[in-house]
Amino acid sequence: MWHKAICKGIKPFIDNTIDIETYIIRLSHQGGCNIRMIITPCKDSDAFVLANHIDSWFKNFLLKAPSISTKNRLEENRLFLNFQNNTIHYGTFEYIPFSISDDYHNSVFLKYDNNVSKVIFELFVCFKEETLENIIEISIQLLFIFVSALKITIIDSLTLFETLLSNEYIKYETEAAESLKMENSSMFNDNKDFIIQSFIENRNNNLKDYEEEWQILWYLTVTDCQKSLTEFENKNISLQELTIMINMLFNSLNLQCRSTVCHFAYNTLKDIYTSAK
Repeated sequence: MWHKAICKGIKPFIDNTIDIETYIIRLSHQGGCNIRMIITPCKDSDAFVLANHIDSWFKNFLLKAPSISTKNRLEENRLFLNFQNNTIHYGTFEYIPFSISDDYHNSVFLKYDNNVSKVIFELFVCFKEETLENIIEISIQLLFIFVSALKITIIDSLTLFETLLSNEYIKYETEAAESLKMENSSMFNDNKDFIIQSFIENRNNNLKDYEEEWQILWYLTVTDCQKSLTEFENKNISLQELTIMINMLFNSLNLQCRSTVCHFAYNTLKDIYTSAK
C-alpha cells in the first residue's frame, strides 16, 4: 500500500500545499509498515493552520482509500503492538539528521534529505506496487547513477563501497557475517554479467542521457549536494560526506538489504577495474 499512500495521498498533498518549506519522508517497518513525515512550515506561515490542514487532509484520504489490514492472531497478542491500521500519529519519533557538527553541512544535508524524498516519490510513481519488489535492482541503479553524477574515479568509488560494505558486515557476529558474504557473493555471481554490462553502458552518462523522472531528479540531487559541499571549502567531496549521502538514501528507503546492494556495487566496479589493468 505504500505506493498508493505516496502517489495518491502524500505527493498530491505536498504538490498542493504552498506553506511547506521542507519535507522529509522515511519508509519504516517499526511499528508495522508506515511512512514517517517531517514537515517544516514556511517562515511566515501559520504552523497551527498547516498542522490542522495536514490532519484533515490525511484523515480524509484514509477514509477514502484505506489500506487493508493484514493483522493476525499472533500480532494481537504481542507485547509491543504495531500502529493501528489507517491511523495518524504525532511525535512518535525524533528526526536526527546526519551531521558533521557545523551549521553549513547541516543545511546542505537537510536540503539533500528533502530532495531524496522527492526522488522516492518519483520511484513510486514509476514502479508503483513493484517498487519494493525490485528494491535491490533499483538501489543498485541509484548507486551507479550516484557514481556517474559525481564523476569520481573507479578507485574512489571502490573505496566508498568498500567502506559502506565493511560498516554493514561489522553489525553481525563473525559467523553470521561470513554466511552473509557467501550469500551475497552467490547472488552476485548469478547476475554479474548483466550488472557489469549495464554499468559499462551507462558509466559515462550525463544528465541528458537519462529519461525517467526519478533518474533525472536523483542525478540533480547528487550534483547539487556535491556542488554545495565542494564550494564551501573549495575542496573535493570527502569520503565521509559521500558515505553520509548514501546512508541518508538508504535510511529514507528503509533499505534492509544494504550489504547486498553495496556488495553488488563494489564487486561490479572491482571486476571492471581488474579487467582494465
